[in-house]
Amino acid sequence: MKKFAAALLAALTALSGTAFARSVVLERGTEVQIRVVERIKSNKVKKGQVLTFVVDKTVHDANGFAAVAAGAPAYGTVTGASKAGMFGKRGTLAITIDRAVAWNGKDVPLTSTASDKGDNNTAVVATAALFVSAPAIFFRGSNAVIESGTIIRAQVAERTPLGEDSEHSGTIRRVR
Repeated sequence: MKKFAAALLAALTALSGTAFARSVVLERGTEVQIRVVERIKSNKVKKGQVLTFVVDKTVHDANGFAAVAAGAPAYGTVTGASKAGMFGKRGTLAITIDRAVAWNGKDVPLTSTASDKGDNNTAVVATAALFVSAPAIFFRGSNAVIESGTIIRAQVAERTPLGEDSEHSGTIRRVR
């Protein structure tokens, strides 16, 4: 009987770490605020280029555990970029926010888009060309810009399990 009780106690002790552990899961649609670190200009980036951002505010799961820390890296892609041109043509810029990195190094897939268009000076050029002179056609539009510090609201793209809170008790903090 003593051996059985000792074995039962050992089994319960071994299971206690996992029996009370909670899975850290970010649900689809959870908001993640992403901050632009460096100014992005349509004449300085190319379609397909990977951009680095940072998470602006700590992201918690439904149980209040910090899953993605403020300051964690996030990555996006330039999906379209065109330079400003002659005749007042404005530049355009489009990016997606693709992923952020959780406390344990796992990727959290994100979905979001941001875009900008520079100033379109086509009407000014047309008017100036008619009433001033031929050099007016050399007016340029402006490049599209997303300024440093801009906050882009992204969402978790799919339900993302990140592990057990007991595995990382020193790094996951529960918010009350």
